[in-house]
Amino acid sequence: MESAPEAESLAPVHLPRITIRFCTQCKWMLRAAYFAQELLSTFSTSLGEVSLIPAKGGVFTIDIIYASTQSNQEALNGQPPTTQTARLWDRRAEGGFPEVKNLKQLVRNVVDPDRDLGHVDRDHNGQKPGSASDEKDSSVSTGQSSTEKAEESIQQHCRTTSSTNIFKASNDDQERTIATDADAAVARGAAAEDNGNEEQQKEKSRGGGEASQDCK
Repeated sequence: MESAPEAESLAPVHLPRITIRFCTQCKWMLRAAYFAQELLSTFSTSLGEVSLIPAKGGVFTIDIIYASTQSNQEALNGQPPTTQTARLWDRRAEGGFPEVKNLKQLVRNVVDPDRDLGHVDRDHNGQKPGSASDEKDSSVSTGQSSTEKAEESIQQHCRTTSSTNIFKASNDDQERTIATDADAAVARGAAAEDNGNEEQQKEKSRGGGEASQDCK
């Protein structure tokens, strides 16, 4: 039996090629697939391919294989461009997994350095609305408005307290007047009652005298 002839060349590789090697024992397949999806969504056909390579032992690395710059002479001679491999991320060396925006910037720096990644670059390099300076201005204006509100609250409290004191004083005067009138009424009632008792006593005394005289 004749042996199969050796392959003259390896399978063609579409450049630039990103390889994500992940540990299957650590259940990192979904994480690797997520990174691949994000890179393909952003760079689309600017990438030749993105491959997922299963591994063991807690490995999680992201590499990129790209064509080196070819000189004019090499192009004229028809020489194929040489390739280079750069490691974009190593979980062990970096101490964790990359953020998506950081990974996209690393890929962009190799694939298309002049490309603008939009909000990814603005969030990383520039200040976006509502950050540092805006928050400072906001805090200053908020402080001023808070001071004005505090002063207004104090003034309102003073007005309310003054009105309350006046109302209380008025109520106290009314209560004192009512109490005085009530005392006077009670006094008049007591005097009238005393007079009535005296009249009754006089009548009783006169009636008793007459009866005693009749008995005699």
